[in-house]
Amino acid sequence: EFVTAAPGGSTIDVDADVLQAGRRTAQVRVDGRVRDGEIAFASLGSVGITRETGLTGQFETMPDVAGPEAAEALFPGPPSMAEQLDDEPTFRRFCEYRSVDIRSSPRDGSNPIAMWSRFRDGRPMTAAGIAFVADMVPVAIARAAGKLGAGMSLDNSLRFATVPEVEWVLLELQGNMADGGYGHGTVRVW
Repeated sequence: EFVTAAPGGSTIDVDADVLQAGRRTAQVRVDGRVRDGEIAFASLGSVGITRETGLTGQFETMPDVAGPEAAEALFPGPPSMAEQLDDEPTFRRFCEYRSVDIRSSPRDGSNPIAMWSRFRDGRPMTAAGIAFVADMVPVAIARAAGKLGAGMSLDNSLRFATVPEVEWVLLELQGNMADGGYGHGTVRVW
């Protein structure tokens, strides 16, 4: 749960509390605090140690899209944009997004979006990195409503399998519903 933004340059104190632990799994609460203990975020999650012989599989199908080299920059700017990004206090400073058309997909829905994303410095993706770049669901909700724009994410639920060492990930985003200015959507990361 995102509670409040931390001002630039803030130190975030992170406290992890194991609520329940078994032999292979644990339920954990993680709080991030800034400025005199004010909560910036609160997270509740489950973690587990995989078994080599445990059930493994991918049961969804990736949409058919062109690769990142054929995609268009989602946030184009003037040639000097690279220099301007050094001072920009947003995710665009760290991430590159490229929009790509979905040629075919096994899912129906309201105007899904596909975009390739990577870190500008070329570092490989991790689970935390994917959580950072995949926070684009508000864009999909606006698009599903026939609007241009985005919004702020309030809460995210993430599920991960093994994250291979890759530079680019494909974000398949879909707006599911909106009511009174609040929306819900889904992102699948390939």
